[in-house]
Amino acid sequence: MVGVLACAGILGKAIADATRRGSAAWLVPAVVVLIALLTVTTSPGSPTNPAAATSGGVNLVLGRSGLGLLAAAAMAIAFTLVLAPIRDGGELLVACVVGAASTAVLSATVPLIWGLAAAVAAGALAVRWIAVAPGPATLAAGRIGGVGAGCLLGAAAFIPPAGGVYEPRAVLSGAVLAVGMCCLLGLVPFGGWAAGTAGHVRGADFAPWGLLFAPAMLVSAMDLAPQLVPGGEIPFNNTLLVFGLVTMIVSGVAAARARDDARYARLLIADLAFAAAGVGTTHPQGRTGAFIIVLTHLCIGPLLLNSSRAGLHAQRSLAWLSVSGVPPTPAFWGRYLVLIGCTATAPAAMAAGLTGGTVLFLVALEGTVRAHRHADARAGEPTPTRLQRGAAWAVAGVAIVIGLAPAVAAHGVFGI
Repeated sequence: MVGVLACAGILGKAIADATRRGSAAWLVPAVVVLIALLTVTTSPGSPTNPAAATSGGVNLVLGRSGLGLLAAAAMAIAFTLVLAPIRDGGELLVACVVGAASTAVLSATVPLIWGLAAAVAAGALAVRWIAVAPGPATLAAGRIGGVGAGCLLGAAAFIPPAGGVYEPRAVLSGAVLAVGMCCLLGLVPFGGWAAGTAGHVRGADFAPWGLLFAPAMLVSAMDLAPQLVPGGEIPFNNTLLVFGLVTMIVSGVAAARARDDARYARLLIADLAFAAAGVGTTHPQGRTGAFIIVLTHLCIGPLLLNSSRAGLHAQRSLAWLSVSGVPPTPAFWGRYLVLIGCTATAPAAMAAGLTGGTVLFLVALEGTVRAHRHADARAGEPTPTRLQRGAAWAVAGVAIVIGLAPAVAAHGVFGI
């Protein structure tokens, strides 16, 4: 799968350059989805544990959750490309490189390979972002992403062997891993780059991070923590919980103050941070909620990450409604389950989750109203085609359906 994604990106970019059109770019991730689905019955059911092996060969075993995430994210990228008003082919190349690296992140059984794959994904994103929107925000993304990947690589040397009890080494590994995850997931105090990039990079370029790489890191983190001895697992989970909740509130407030075309990207950052907090709770329902939050944004992200255009206002309003947290939308179930995990962890975590959830509800409500009232076409952007209108209805409709049966959807996609 890693090789298929990498080759697909190179081939797709070459075709786009040769034909001077990127209109068919969405076909490449769509084909990847088909390949991933064909491997569902043949892929081993082993978990995606990046630290599962401390000796032996370097194995890449894609488990059920990782395979489901890869297929769903590839479909989300395909719809993002379909709905993008302008394409140049570079988005596809970066998406496929990040997809290949994320596949390795989800399937690596050696910590060093896990860290190297994260470094490749972060580097590919930073290079593309700096190229399309050079400035302090994208340069910061490159610097902080590099620091995060370096922390993951450095932590690989300090993860004790299975059954190890060397406490100082375990605490160090957990702390360094937590810093690396905070950098790559855009969590405070290292996550200022994420909000800055979201304000300058358009949807098709921002999607590989928000809809593919960050979810892949979250899923791999669920299996990483249990591989740490207790001295490392506790600081790792606590860091994700605390900084995830703080980031949710900070990004939610930033989304409320952001201009219309950057509002959703910042809400996405806030929800991914809440999902990280769900992972940090170690509570089964908190982690299930993280999966549902990710699935919600895989559905609506392709529509809301792209700029608003005339002819798509009804679909965008429906998508904003599905992420508002009003029952029975999928965002409601995801945030509710994470909140249960926070409640089981600490009263302060519950209070922070309620505060952040209220802010996100207000942001999404404002987005719903604005999507309906402000649907004017932007200068230089083509009006939506029939394919784009149909894709927008499909994106919004699937999100509503998931809200009606979140458990079935989570099981069907991730196998949980």
